[in-house]
Parts: sequence; structure tokens; C-alpha cells
Amino acid sequence: MADDYEIRFQLDSTNAADGAYNDDSDGLVNSNEAALGTDPWIPDTDRDGFRDDADSNPVSRVVITWGEPLYSYSNEYFYTGPPWWLGAWKEGGDWTTNSIAAWRAPASLSNDFGNLLIAVDRLLLTNDARLHTTFRGSTGATLYVDLDGTNGWTLATNLFGNLITAPDTDLSTNVSIPFAQNSDAAMIRLRRGTGEISVYENLLYVDEDSDGLDAEQETQLGTSDFSTDSDADGINDSTEVLRGTDPADDQSSNIMIWVNDASGSDAHDGYGQTVSAGHGPKKTIHGGIGAGLNGDTIVIAAGTYQDEASIFASGNKHLTFQSSGSVIVK
Repeated sequence: MADDYEIRFQLDSTNAADGAYNDDSDGLVNSNEAALGTDPWIPDTDRDGFRDDADSNPVSRVVITWGEPLYSYSNEYFYTGPPWWLGAWKEGGDWTTNSIAAWRAPASLSNDFGNLLIAVDRLLLTNDARLHTTFRGSTGATLYVDLDGTNGWTLATNLFGNLITAPDTDLSTNVSIPFAQNSDAAMIRLRRGTGEISVYENLLYVDEDSDGLDAEQETQLGTSDFSTDSDADGINDSTEVLRGTDPADDQSSNIMIWVNDASGSDAHDGYGQTVSAGHGPKKTIHGGIGAGLNGDTIVIAAGTYQDEASIFASGNKHLTFQSSGSVIVK
């Protein structure tokens, strides 16, 4: 492993043995991670839902966790990412790690001062890109998205209006950056107008059909980045990935939705019999029906289910019901 890689990710450049370590348990030892340019501490470096060892391009997205102590130096943020990403930095404001890493611009800053910038190589990135932002703003705060040229001049301003739609609340937006129609644009500017702003994270990636799967994921799955339902089975490609069905096969669309009054929660997605890998059973039969799609099977664990008067309102969906024992509905 190169010394600069080990220094960036705070590995031990004097210990040859750590090349065989697998600190994030993703199936790749550190020397493999170094060869791929992935994060040895995170099993899914680009946060696209595919583990690094199962991802054909494990650095397909720009991931910026503003203020993360490992990667925030002076005014700049350094991390691994796709070759078309050139860098990210702040102008004004401070890094903060009080409870969660962030860039914070206090209300005491002059109006229209305090920016975050993300630079890209337009020779390599010719498509529009999705920008996901998580942030928070005080009452009266304003945060805008601009596009700048390589010379720093603003080419397009206030593309989406004030991003802060509710004060003192953690918010997220996912917008399409119009690079294709702004061929000279090379930098995204998150521009503070007024008030106190905290920005936690940005993700930047190519997703032409805005279905939540980036272009590299679509290639790996055999789906199209220009269709939200590549196999025309009526289910969004990204929904199929979450459900565990094949978005490139119109015969792979239905699953079992699990319901368990004892261990479930209606905050779960219903896609697992037990809570694991982000999935878990619903608590109520009504919740299971809501999670099911046409043709799914609702599997109800034995138990007593309260307040289920509306369970048969399936919304004209054709569902199959199974139970693993005695089910009492009240």
C-alpha cells in the first residue's frame, strides 16, 4: 500500500502486516482496498448500497461528509471518489464535530458570505448529476445552489430557490445539476445567504432517470439509466433492488412481506423475516398490506393483532396471505 493512501486513511505505514487486515469486514483486505482506492473503514465507500467487494465500481459517487476529522483539513475536504471529482472546500464558516460532523456558518457572518464548493472535471463528466444534500438552517436562513466556471465566475445562480423550507429542522434535498446545458460550469456552489447554516453531507453522482440508482449501478444490474422501470414490470428499478428482486427481469417482481406482532415495527419495510441488513418485519397486518405490491405474499406470524379493522382494505391489490400459526385479529 502506498504511504499516501495509508496516511489519508490513518493506517500504519510502518506495519507491513496491516495490508492483510479487513477492518470494515467487507470481504476486501486493506491491500485490496488500496488498489481500488476504497475506504478501508467503510464497507460501502460510495454509499450506493452495494458493498465494495460486490461493486463493479465502488467509488462511483462523490461522498462528502463535511467536517469529518479524518478528511477535513484547513479549508479543504479530501476523500476518495470518481475520477471526474477534482475537490471540495469551504469558504468561510468552520468545521464542527460537537455531535455530528458538519460545516457550520454562524448567523454572525455577513450576508452572502459562507460557501461550500465542489469541483468537477467537465471533460470526464458531461452528463447532468444528482446532488443530495443534508443540512439545517435557523429561522430566516437561506441556502442556494449556484454553478461557477473554472475562473470562479457565477454562470447560473439560485437554481432551486432557498433550500431551507423548514427552519431548525434536519432537511435533505436531491436535485439535478444541469451540467449538460451549462457546458462551462465546473463547480457547484452551496451559497449561504443569511442566518445560521449547517451542512452535513453531499453526495454527487450520475443518475439520468432519477430513480435512485446511479449510472454505474445500472450498468452492473443490466438496467437502463434512462428508464425508471427497465424491465417494464410496473416496479421502479430502485424499489426492486431494495426488495431483492431483479430489475432486469420482468418475471422477478414478487416477494414475501413479513408481519410479526412481537418483533416487528411498521417503521420496518417488511422485506425480512428478522431485522437485518436494513430490513425487518412489519408489526401490523395493515402495515404489511401497505408494503405489499400486486402479487406479493403476506406472511403473518402467529399472534394476536389489535386494531386491525381495516386490514382487508388492500387497495385493489391481489395479495396472497399465509400464516405460521394461529392468528387472532381484533
